[in-house]
Amino acid sequence: AMDAAAMDAAAMDAAAMVARAQLPAANLEGGSAVPPGDRGSMGSACCCTGPAGCASDAVLTDPGVSVGMATCAGSSNGAGSAAAPSAAPKPGPAGAGPPSRYTWAVPYVLFASSVCFALGSGMTVKFFPLFFVNDCLMAPAQVQMIYVLVPLVMAAMSTVATKISQRFGRAQVMLVFKLVGIGCLVSMACLDGWVAAATPGQPQHTLRVVVVASIYIVRTGLMNCTYPLEESLLMDHVQKSARARWKSLDSISVFGWCGSAALGGYLADRYSYSATFLVTAAIQLVGTLVQIPLLFIARRHEAPDPSPKDAARGGIAPLRSAAAGAEAAAVEGVQ
Repeated sequence: AMDAAAMDAAAMDAAAMVARAQLPAANLEGGSAVPPGDRGSMGSACCCTGPAGCASDAVLTDPGVSVGMATCAGSSNGAGSAAAPSAAPKPGPAGAGPPSRYTWAVPYVLFASSVCFALGSGMTVKFFPLFFVNDCLMAPAQVQMIYVLVPLVMAAMSTVATKISQRFGRAQVMLVFKLVGIGCLVSMACLDGWVAAATPGQPQHTLRVVVVASIYIVRTGLMNCTYPLEESLLMDHVQKSARARWKSLDSISVFGWCGSAALGGYLADRYSYSATFLVTAAIQLVGTLVQIPLLFIARRHEAPDPSPKDAARGGIAPLRSAAAGAEAAAVEGVQ
């Protein structure tokens, strides 16, 4: 009679264990996540009841990542054990990893950086043609050839930057390209005297002018080819209802672009174009350093729109999901 009672108790324990393990098991098979509101209660919940204890709690991760594994002890005498079905977590789409708690700061960082770049670039962009004509002694037709090549190089570099960002991350590519572009601008300022030392009309002077013009073309391509990546970061970290408002702030950058041109003209008249280039490089370096936090708080890759299959499995980038939890609530503060 005692053996029969013990067997009945073990059967009841097994049935209770299976009933409590159904939710984690379904999440494992379907790849869905526990709703954000249940994380506090489910994170420490035991997967079985009865006299047998819980060998390990269910391992829960952030929204968008599957439930891990639940293992429970068996009968009251510890002889048997049962484990819930385990499976490797199913990753969501690219860029859907656990976001930083500071993702709300991404648009602010991008805006501050864009203001710095607008102030710095506005000081020199309008004076590059004058630099080539007055300091490099180039003909107007030759100067226009440079500006024919610039958009072609920008388009090519933009494609390259996008491809590289898919492997190393968008913020990483933005920082590296901008630092190299700033280095090119400093090189142009340092090579101004090198060009002036050559005799105009001689092959040596022509070679030096070609070197400086080539550096300018590469510099312009590097500094502007990251614009699609910046826009991608902004759109990924701002709610749709607030995107128009953030884009409207570009008018402030345009104002800074035009206002700083007066300062650039003053520096060019009082000192030289090289001095203006160096001041611009310093301001743009500040704008680049402002973007360093993006390495830690922004997604490395673009978050694609969730497919129906991803939506059913729960593998949706938290900031693009309707049920984004605390992360989405934080981003709402941007509005």
